[in-house]
Amino acid sequence: MMVRRNQFIGLALLNLLILFSLISCQEKRSPNYLEFYKINIVSPNPKATFDSIQKLHGLPVYWDYEEGNGYASGGLALSNGFLDIKTYYDNSVVEASPMELVLDSNLPDSITFQKLKTAGLQPNEPFKMEGWFWSVVSIADLKIMEDRSNGVYVTHYDDYDFHKRTADSIQDLTDKRIDTIRIYSESSDKFEANWKKITLNENAPVVTFIKDSINRIELIIK
Repeated sequence: MMVRRNQFIGLALLNLLILFSLISCQEKRSPNYLEFYKINIVSPNPKATFDSIQKLHGLPVYWDYEEGNGYASGGLALSNGFLDIKTYYDNSVVEASPMELVLDSNLPDSITFQKLKTAGLQPNEPFKMEGWFWSVVSIADLKIMEDRSNGVYVTHYDDYDFHKRTADSIQDLTDKRIDTIRIYSESSDKFEANWKKITLNENAPVVTFIKDSINRIELIIK
């Protein structure tokens, strides 16, 4: 009888430990369905830009520079996001702006699409290209670079849990973070109002909107 009781207590403690681990993991990821994920930096010479930024800030490499399906890119990690330095081979497929903000969703793209619409935004229909292991929803009324971009992107990975574990392990290698994203635009008031309809994780960069005749984005890394 005592043996069974001890086994029961041991099993209960094990279940509590598993539950605690799951809660801790969820807290790290954030309870929000959207997290700040990365910034695409589109460059005519992405390899040189990748090497220059990596050397300047000493950032860990998330993925080595390589050519992919319709683009070439390399990823550098910060503690609260990534820099994806890339170039697109065919801009008729994906419109590219000098910088693009990318958010990450832990929900399927169809649900993310509906939640963004419910929040009062105008998302485009989800799409996924051949060879991709993620889907994308772009937000039409957050074209922060005006006509030079499809807008802010929301991605969802086929194996979201594996993607997050990998991302977290790389981000743990550095204390440097994207502190602030400054967006300059003639439509800054409109973009700021739309951006406030999105709720991100606590560790996301601060995004500020500044009225200016020249559309551009500045990153503050600390």
